[in-house]
Amino acid sequence: MEEAPIKHALDEFVRTFRLREKMDSYDIKESWAAIMGRVIDKHTLKIYIRKRTLYIHVDSSALRNELEFGISKIIALVNEHAHRTIVEDVMLL
Repeated sequence: MEEAPIKHALDEFVRTFRLREKMDSYDIKESWAAIMGRVIDKHTLKIYIRKRTLYIHVDSSALRNELEFGISKIIALVNEHAHRTIVEDVMLL
């Protein structure tokens, strides 16, 4: 019976302090290798979410070009991992 009030309190805390986007960014960053594979993870320098856009900094222009062709797949994989829509666009840098 105490589970629902604690969940509600935590949800309210996250909403009040606008932490959802930061928590989503952290989750994706920590799960990036599982989502995209070790090779892409190894070449990813930085990854974060801002206003439903996933920003991915990679160290290889060839990889960046390959990822451009799979943006819709990246969006689908990230949203599937999160079990909800957290990303609507991807920017490769």
